[in-house]
Amino acid sequence: MESTSSPATARTSLLPFLGVMVALNTVYQLAIALTGHQVGVGAALGLLVIALTMAVYQRTTGRALGSLRFGRLVAHTLVYVTVNLGFHLHAAWLIATNDTGVEGASGIPVPADWVGPLVVMPTVWGIGLLLHALGSLLDRGFETPRA
Repeated sequence: MESTSSPATARTSLLPFLGVMVALNTVYQLAIALTGHQVGVGAALGLLVIALTMAVYQRTTGRALGSLRFGRLVAHTLVYVTVNLGFHLHAAWLIATNDTGVEGASGIPVPADWVGPLVVMPTVWGIGLLLHALGSLLDRGFETPRA
């Protein structure tokens, strides 16, 4: 699959890509809220949709991001922030509204099944993002050979 994506197209695609990620994550968090704030198989499938959207973007319009300084790192960071911020805003809402219908074992109104998205996922993914940043810095911000 040959891409016609240029660095200029990739650069201008980042803002619309951010909009798509914000919209997807908003719908994702609303769907979790409508299922009683349960993080289970349905939530995993929603996260899969977000990951596939990122993969399609990287293989099409975003393909040329590697020739932009820190381009792929910016895209990676946008997905990391929108997904994790969505979960943390959702949890903050549960705490602020003292939604006792989903009270966790600690007495804090956050379900116990949220440990993964609130602690484990940002930590493991954050390590990957940090390594991506290190690699990008070592390559002076470029991830594909420059012509």
